[in-house]
Amino acid sequence: MAVTLAALAACKKDDTGPGKQDSNPGTPVIEVTSSNPVELGYEAGTFSVDLSVQGGLELDGLGATIRQEGEWLSYTGAESGSSAGTAVMSFKYLANDTQEAREATVTVTYPDADPVTVSVSQDGKPEGGEDPVGERYVAYMKKHYAGTASWAKPEVMKFGKTITVEMLVKHDADFVSKTGERTQWDGDWIGSMFGIEARFLIRHGDNTDNYQEWEVVYVDAENNPINIKSSIDLPADVWTHIAVVFDGIAKTVTLYQDGKVAASDAMNENTKDIDLTETYTNPWQTDVVQQFYLGRSYDNTRDFCGMMSEVRVWNRALSGDEINADGHFYSVSPDSNGLVAYWKLDDGDGYVIRDYTSNGNNLTGYVLDDSKWDNYQGESHWSPDMQWSMVQFPE
Repeated sequence: MAVTLAALAACKKDDTGPGKQDSNPGTPVIEVTSSNPVELGYEAGTFSVDLSVQGGLELDGLGATIRQEGEWLSYTGAESGSSAGTAVMSFKYLANDTQEAREATVTVTYPDADPVTVSVSQDGKPEGGEDPVGERYVAYMKKHYAGTASWAKPEVMKFGKTITVEMLVKHDADFVSKTGERTQWDGDWIGSMFGIEARFLIRHGDNTDNYQEWEVVYVDAENNPINIKSSIDLPADVWTHIAVVFDGIAKTVTLYQDGKVAASDAMNENTKDIDLTETYTNPWQTDVVQQFYLGRSYDNTRDFCGMMSEVRVWNRALSGDEINADGHFYSVSPDSNGLVAYWKLDDGDGYVIRDYTSNGNNLTGYVLDDSKWDNYQGESHWSPDMQWSMVQFPE
């Protein structure tokens, strides 16, 4: 069955010249409202074209004609947009294995409507690619965390329902549950890796029978939690690449570990928009502000007992092919398509953690004075600092 989109206005072609229109509610009109031209990185992926539509268009009448050399770009379908009178057309593209950039044009058509054209370009693969091999610094997060008092560009950290988060982590060798003991920093308590408590959080250990199980926790519009747990345990003393992909178009959530799908589920239909700039307080923790951290959530006991590197945040859903691309676990280009935050955690000195993208959302590292841990909730026991370790990638 066709889905009818609400008309935004009444428009009609005019014979006085190309593109001239006057009022007629029966004439369909299409307008591209997303970026045009579309610029893509060399790795495989997906993108969408947002449309404003008028005149009672139906989704099954929309078409896309692609002019390209080779078959690297394809149309995958259309759906209604987030508001009346809008539509979204989705496309996927293959990796560009050559060093030459390539171009295409997408012409959006509908019967009796003027077609609209979108220009698409894809970068060539960098010569030699990013070199993943060599020594570098990483952050050691036990009794440490990284966060920000304010974002340089907060707008890029608001994602709606599409986001990809990646990181390299290496938990300490001690990863043994001590059932019945409420201890900390021994690998037997919740370990926080990325995000905001009770909003969007990647963590391990919320399972008294298996502290090596990791998960993503997100919420619906009423802040009710939804947990998706990995089917693959987080190993001890081994560098591991993890990725969490929220695809707002496909409405799926996928967890990857070392490039393998570790969990996949349908996205909750009432998922709250993901906003990593959000701050709030719990009624039972009024002196603690819940906000975005690396290596911390809820209170001072939930750090990550291990090393961390290559934390990346994307405003698009990375494909499995992109995640498994050569060298991708260890390095990507800072100007990659859709990459909005890139904390390599390789600074090696001081406590400022650089964002390698042009957005400049740097983080600050902190260390805990554990002599004061009796009050485990507050942030007043932390001071700026970070512990750095030299490692070899890949091991």
